[in-house]
Amino acid sequence: QHDKALVPIYSYFKDHYNRIFFKCIKSKDECDKLIVQHKYLLYCKKCMTSISSDCNCGICGRCSEKYDYAGPMWIGKFCDPKIAGLIYDSNKDDANTRFLDILMQESKSDLIGFYDIHELCKHYRKKIPNFDVLIQKISSMGYIVSRTHFTPLGVRTNMPFDELLKAIDICGKVCKDV
Repeated sequence: QHDKALVPIYSYFKDHYNRIFFKCIKSKDECDKLIVQHKYLLYCKKCMTSISSDCNCGICGRCSEKYDYAGPMWIGKFCDPKIAGLIYDSNKDDANTRFLDILMQESKSDLIGFYDIHELCKHYRKKIPNFDVLIQKISSMGYIVSRTHFTPLGVRTNMPFDELLKAIDICGKVCKDV
């Protein structure tokens, strides 16, 4: 209405609250750029896959179930990597170091959504892998991957879903043999 674009520059979820910091830009063009960065997240309860979409309905391509949805929601960057790096570097409290490190790693990609590895393993009856081994495996295969700052059980990745399940299997077996 007033041609003011609020661009997220740093946001996080910790304990029981969300914090979002914005940069305000007075520009109709910037407002238009922000509007196209809102989509729906479609989620399949049966096979646990998810995709982003311009509409709030669809059929899962993996199992043919009807998608549930959330949104419209912001799918753009939630955190400027430069600002995340500056905040990490200026941290003087050791208790926040791991949290800020994960947030900084997460800010380097623009991935939408995340996978709760424990829920996936429970659903597909797989052994829960060591997260560090799983992340290393996904990364070694050339995919983007990071933990999530809002849950220790979450991973963000652009790895195709079926490949992720295979990686979980491989890493679960590695952990079992060790």
